[in-house]
Amino acid sequence: YIPQTPVTEEPEIDEPQPFCENCRLPLSSEGGERLRQAPMEFRCGSFEDPYEYFGDASCVFVFSSCLSESLMESLSKSIGRQCKPGTIVITTEFPLDLDGESNPVEDDPHIPSGSYKLELLESVDGYVWLTGGKSTAYIHRVVESQWLEGRIPRRAELSVEDYAFQAATSVWETTDRVQFVRDVRNEMVYNGFPDFWLPPTDADSMKLDDE
Repeated sequence: YIPQTPVTEEPEIDEPQPFCENCRLPLSSEGGERLRQAPMEFRCGSFEDPYEYFGDASCVFVFSSCLSESLMESLSKSIGRQCKPGTIVITTEFPLDLDGESNPVEDDPHIPSGSYKLELLESVDGYVWLTGGKSTAYIHRVVESQWLEGRIPRRAELSVEDYAFQAATSVWETTDRVQFVRDVRNEMVYNGFPDFWLPPTDADSMKLDDE
């Protein structure tokens, strides 16, 4: 015998508000409308390349714990060349150079160069579970730079002859030809040249000598 129970309408259950799995911030408003996300773009490049533009950023974070002294100097110059005054720049373990000169770019007078000035606002120490020790974050602000509103650097299209001339000129300026060929190979890979065009990178294959 199964007793009859009155049928009742199931209560409405509000669906949980979606949250970002990482930061736990809501992804929709209380009315259920999807919140608009900030536009983003992933790019593979080097801050030493003056044509990799990041001058429209208001806050820059750099995980610089493994950067060498020379790379930190280059980073400081890139910040001073591109970022507008007021930009916040955060680095880890090493602070930026607070003043210096951004060098001119060869064959491109349109890329700005000159002096820059940063200020160190504060440093913050914290525990990092990954390394099991203390880490220091340095918070800077750009005071003076070469930034101009709406100026985005554009790489000039060079002919094959111009590329060949630059490569030949570089050969005479370097004393490490093996490293030169490696740099050329890396540039070719980055620009999508086919594998059978790539030069060998070991000294034996290039038949280099010490003369």
